[in-house]
Amino acid sequence: MNSTYISLPYVYPLCPLNFNHAKMFVVADIFARFTLMQNEGVPVIFPIASHYTGNTAQSTSMHFQKYFFGEKSEENIRTYNLYKEQYKVPISILKEFTNPHYLMDYFNQEIIWELKNLGVSCNYENAYTTEEKKFVYFVRAIIKKYDMSNALTS
Repeated sequence: MNSTYISLPYVYPLCPLNFNHAKMFVVADIFARFTLMQNEGVPVIFPIASHYTGNTAQSTSMHFQKYFFGEKSEENIRTYNLYKEQYKVPISILKEFTNPHYLMDYFNQEIIWELKNLGVSCNYENAYTTEEKKFVYFVRAIIKKYDMSNALTS
């Protein structure tokens, strides 16, 4: 039995769910539901992956490090205020954002929670980050699916 595999760009979890994240997942969700209706019994695989590396996370965490350890430059204050006032992150959590991994963990979990509340039909049990060991299996599954697809069309 063939399955349909939906692969989206990885979320870079540095902020709450934004319009572009939501739009991408809602469109994929519509496709997943339509595919299920048209092909009853054929599985639709719709995992979530989050990208956990990059300069932006490092830079943002550096602003928090400097802010909390005494360097209250305009840019550090602006970063702090963005997360505190716009994103409504509690101060006790903001102090953890001096580590980029904590920053991304926080927003990764928030994005998953928000997608669930929107009713998006992702395979939440198959949520991955690029730092997890099981991520290798996720990538191999994608490559295998593409290889099978190319073999069928060749």
